[in-house]
Amino acid sequence: MSYFDIDINEMKKKIGNLTHILFFPSWRQLIGELEYKGNYLGQSVIEIVKDNVVILPERIYTGQDNSTGVPYVLIIGPGVYYTQFSLSPGKIIRDHREITGILLPIEIYELAQGAASIVNSDKLRMTELMMSIPFLLILTKQTTQMFLRGVIARIIIHPYKDCFNQLLSVCKDPNSLSKDEGFKILSEGFSTNTTKNSCVILTEKHLDDYTKITAGLRAINPDVSNITNQFQLTGNEMRTAIFDNIQMIKKDYLNIGYPHLLDWVP
Repeated sequence: MSYFDIDINEMKKKIGNLTHILFFPSWRQLIGELEYKGNYLGQSVIEIVKDNVVILPERIYTGQDNSTGVPYVLIIGPGVYYTQFSLSPGKIIRDHREITGILLPIEIYELAQGAASIVNSDKLRMTELMMSIPFLLILTKQTTQMFLRGVIARIIIHPYKDCFNQLLSVCKDPNSLSKDEGFKILSEGFSTNTTKNSCVILTEKHLDDYTKITAGLRAINPDVSNITNQFQLTGNEMRTAIFDNIQMIKKDYLNIGYPHLLDWVP
């Protein structure tokens, strides 16, 4: 038996294209820009309650920003940037933007991995800045890993359930995260004119309502070509494979991942 006390090969067949859930409790805290709150519909945001990011990784690349030489990690997969905020005291607004990837300097990514530990076991590692939940762990028997189940429920699922539900809604939408709309990368200022440690989403084209600014974001610009060029994601065959995989991950999260997540951590 494996350390999960299960047949790994059999479990992999059951989770389809899913690998793990990658969750960031606060994107602004992660990149070190807590002071910036941004605007929404032309009004200043006075408070950001949540700025969560969740993604289901499809593949991971490493490369560098050719304009600065800074090494980056690019994680591709279906995800959401989810925010709760207020424009006036006492009134909470909820908003989100679907994303097909996140881009971080390797230095920040490693900082998140090495931040203060919440859980550090041979099966699961969660820090204050980044939490990764393997689907192989989620699919273990309910009689096992009781401590880890309790920790995940208390620290991730219950306080951030709205974010996971938003990802579920995106995965339910057959038109979401399509190849026609192209990449939507949540980036920490890669090859942009924004300041360092900026929170931006870069797209392939203008996408009407999607490109309207929301809380915590400095910009949503049709300027993803610097990323796709430098990470060699421009070939039609590769793009087709990536977006086909994203669609399969959406279906697997909807039909396999999310139901097991709720069953495992009620």
